[in-house]
Amino acid sequence: MAGGIVIDRPGRQRSRRLTGLRGDNAAMAAELTDVLRQTQLLSSVPDADLAQLAGASRVRVFRRGQVVCTMGDPGDTLIVVISGRVKAAIRSADGGELTLAVIGPGGTIGEVSVADGGPRSADAETLEDSQLLLVPREPVRDTCARVPAAGQALATIVAATLRRLTDATADLVFLDLPRRVAKVLLSQPRDGDGVISPPLTQEQLARQAAGSRQSVNAALQGFERRGWITINGRAVTVRQPQLLARFAGNLGAGRLSGVGAVEQRLTAQQLGIAARLGCQPLHDRAASMTSAGTRLPA
Repeated sequence: MAGGIVIDRPGRQRSRRLTGLRGDNAAMAAELTDVLRQTQLLSSVPDADLAQLAGASRVRVFRRGQVVCTMGDPGDTLIVVISGRVKAAIRSADGGELTLAVIGPGGTIGEVSVADGGPRSADAETLEDSQLLLVPREPVRDTCARVPAAGQALATIVAATLRRLTDATADLVFLDLPRRVAKVLLSQPRDGDGVISPPLTQEQLARQAAGSRQSVNAALQGFERRGWITINGRAVTVRQPQLLARFAGNLGAGRLSGVGAVEQRLTAQQLGIAARLGCQPLHDRAASMTSAGTRLPA
């Protein structure tokens, strides 16, 4: 139907979460309008505009591990996660991977492309069976231009992304691997007993902390010996979040308060010189020492 809602099913789908998928277009349009209303970007947009965006959108169902988009692809849609989880990551030519973010239900992917019209800045891949809503970029941009609250929300989201990536870059430079692992653990959702849920594999944790699985395993064992966490299979329980946070902030506190601007510039210059000479940066040396069995820094 012209102007109707398109449902794409790449590959073989296992489950569907939107009840309207089996109903008529009106029921599904109402559900999708509600999905858009729950996003940070479009929460203040009038219902009539949301209905128009829903009518121009399409739902896609992805199996776990499917690629949603790759870096450099045209950024022609805003992607809304209806169900499941999607990771945004960058990959090196030799197969290395750094996970930038994990987006769950209600989250969005592609705000930067909406803002500047450019291509995708990272790969996106599903971590579990997922339903995604693809909203064409131009109608979203038009809505943000017409609705001041939506334009402000777009600016806020892009600014938050910049701050998050700046902080992550600083962690890579100034924190050794065990402290980065501690920060990743503290950033994960936990239940009332401190159990990280959904659970992370050590490979997933390594990709978020920018280290090898072996080095991450050594860091986790060090945390467990100190009683900060307990590990039972894939389940990780944070027992002492305050001690873990204090440990994670030991080196970070220096760059935030105790290190002057001149010292920071010198550190950056030294890292640049080390890179040109092929030397191993601080955080890589720390990861190597941890994997070799060196005591975890206290």
